[in-house]
Amino acid sequence: MNRGLTLAATLAAVAALGGCGPSLGSYEVIAVSMVKGVPQGDEVHFPDTPLLRIDLRSGFDLIAETNGNIYAFKTECGDSGTRGHMIFGPYAAGDPPRDLLDAGQAMARNAEDKAAYVLFMFIEKPADMGHFSGDDIIPPYDLRKDRGDLCIKITQAGYYITESRSDTIRIPARDLAKALAQTP
Repeated sequence: MNRGLTLAATLAAVAALGGCGPSLGSYEVIAVSMVKGVPQGDEVHFPDTPLLRIDLRSGFDLIAETNGNIYAFKTECGDSGTRGHMIFGPYAAGDPPRDLLDAGQAMARNAEDKAAYVLFMFIEKPADMGHFSGDDIIPPYDLRKDRGDLCIKITQAGYYITESRSDTIRIPARDLAKALAQTP
């Protein structure tokens, strides 16, 4: 094979293996509420801390259609989608919610063939170093003072040039304010 053809084949293989990460689907927000703590198995982490609980539904199966390493982040609602603070989840919905690694080979589905997930989020967070880059400072947030919509993305760590990520999950400001007015 000539050099040009070998180089072209090599570049095509690298692009195919290391290209853009696949989409992790779209998610519908089912409920937003205040709770205390993050239930994990028989334990509750942060038992005295008020947290925002976000219930989601999706046709995408985060267990069967990924290889793990799934994370959720607060993100900018604009086009940039800049990654912010990491939040708890996604978990497989249930009582109590289960870690995706403990939920079996595939997500349980409802009658509409949708899987249910749960996220938990601190109401406020101070500035923080970046999760993947020690140089980046993640700005603080306080959901009680921020007046805009809340946006979240689910991502998968992997070997792609760009990460695998979900569509933006948007919680309108009015729904967020209603949830924050609840007593956990």
